[in-house]
Amino acid sequence: MRNRAVGIILNNGKLLLLRRVKPDEEYFVLPGGGIEEGETPEQALLRELHDELGIEPSTHEKVFTRHTDNGEEHYFLITAHAGTPNLGPEIRARMTEENQYFIHWVDVMRLPASFQPREIQERIRALKM
Repeated sequence: MRNRAVGIILNNGKLLLLRRVKPDEEYFVLPGGGIEEGETPEQALLRELHDELGIEPSTHEKVFTRHTDNGEEHYFLITAHAGTPNLGPEIRARMTEENQYFIHWVDVMRLPASFQPREIQERIRALKM
């Protein structure tokens, strides 16, 4: 089982997404990552957002948990943060010609067709209201 903490970062109707580009696929995901042993989902969220994007959420509220075959995904709404999102050293170290990451602010009502996981789109749109 692999449990994850995920950030839903909203700013003026825009959602922060990571675009993943690989040789045979391209898709968008929310930032976040695995919960390490001894960590709470909240601690994992703060660590992952710092490591991946260089930001420190000043507000974060757990809004839902998604149960999958692989474990639980804990989603947190973030409406304010310190720092400007940039790819952090952890992500840059994983980047190669075959594995690219890009930051995008996307209108929450116009999520890309390749957004994953698709089944949470409506939950995210409902948070905007």
